[in-house]
Amino acid sequence: MEMIQKSTRNILVKVMAQYEPNMSVPHQSEYIFSYTIMIVNESPYRVQLLKRKWHILDYVTVQASERIVEGEGVVGEIPILEPYESFTYNSFCKLSSGKGEMFGSYTFFNFSEYEEFEVEIPAFTLVTPWMLN
Repeated sequence: MEMIQKSTRNILVKVMAQYEPNMSVPHQSEYIFSYTIMIVNESPYRVQLLKRKWHILDYVTVQASERIVEGEGVVGEIPILEPYESFTYNSFCKLSSGKGEMFGSYTFFNFSEYEEFEVEIPAFTLVTPWMLN
């Protein structure tokens, strides 16, 4: 598993994804991928993760189909991160092909400057092991 990471305005987002063969049903075009995200507040400010926006690409054909998922917080939480604290969560994504990609953004609130700002979630690939070659 490869870890992808990106820092935006001193908020570091680390992502690791993997295929879940025990939860997938390939003959019914159901491919499940889990991912773990660690968010590290590398700033001297207290921040809160307010919203998420995901772009999920599913390479069913040569052209990818895209789904956009937006919502409040992550996994039912709206975490507050003190300076140099981190927050880690796990989630999953279902594709109808064995290959896809996810990327997006988080909206954070900076308590010191009373402003919202966007943090990039780096793009990461979702691929079954047999499609790697």
